[in-house]
Amino acid sequence: MYNQLTSEQRYYIEVSLQNNVNKKGHIENTNGLVRQYITKKMAIKDIHDETIKQIKYKLNRRPRKKIGYHTPKETFFKNINLFRTCY
Repeated sequence: MYNQLTSEQRYYIEVSLQNNVNKKGHIENTNGLVRQYITKKMAIKDIHDETIKQIKYKLNRRPRKKIGYHTPKETFFKNINLFRTCY
């Protein structure tokens, strides 16, 4: 799959991975949460968009220790509001 990406997309992935080494645990934890819904044996192409939306909805409303037991949704909107007040 990596080979099917454009060179620009590959560059973005490589830079993201290099700059976020300290976030590896967080990423692995998130992958584990996704694996509760999508097993490794499942083919991504067989998963309906509606199923992905439902998983995204559930995960974005699940409190995380990393962000003070707030949900990603709460944290996102809090940061957006902070950004708006600064500019």
